[in-house]
Amino acid sequence: MDDLVIFGSGGFAREVAQVVRDINATAQTWSLLGFVDDDARKHGSTVGGLPVLGGAEWLDAHPKVACTIGVGSPVAK
Repeated sequence: MDDLVIFGSGGFAREVAQVVRDINATAQTWSLLGFVDDDARKHGSTVGGLPVLGGAEWLDAHPKVACTIGVGSPVAK
């Protein structure tokens, strides 16, 4: 299984996490590590049972981890 994080930790990101869980229910594909969010107030918290690992700098420090976007707001994208 490949490691995966979701960028964002709001409602749409939680929906993306559920899609990953649904995929894994059929075929273990992803090891979902948690969320990455640039809002430092969320770092270290838990969302939907998964940790918020840090911000974009976390991705820089973990270049082999796959990332998918979980941001639904067009302005934020």
